Amino acid sequence: HISLESHLDLHDIKEGMDVYFTCSVTAVPSPTSVHWYHNENHLRANSSSGLLLGNTSLVLQKVERHSSGRYTCRATNTEGQGVSKPILLHVKYSPVCRPGQRWVYGVARNEMIHVACQVDSHPTQVSFNWV
Repeated sequence: HISLESHLDLHDIKEGMDVYFTCSVTAVPSPTSVHWYHNENHLRANSSSGLLLGNTSLVLQKVERHSSGRYTCRATNTEGQGVSKPILLHVKYSPVCRPGQRWVYGVARNEMIHVACQVDSHPTQVSFNWV
């Protein structure tokens, strides 16, 4: 079973926060290993990128939007392997302009023009003003 540390609200994780997961395992014999996965990709400890692993814990330091996704833990013993149900993490982040947009427009004086601005954000409901 995978869980989020109790003081964290799964629905209010923002960029820059630290996120703590725990994997609770019941097995006989005891597990010989516990591994962590993000979107089915095996995670390896990397302190320089803020990914810390303990026996049954996973710490994501200063999460970013790409940290969003499905997290699972897998425990193994001599009898086989067990996999947790996933926790779906959605990291909230401020709006950012989508890449590939047109940034320069050539227009004549008093000419009407339509300028579009597309942004990515979570949550997706945004409001903004032209300046």
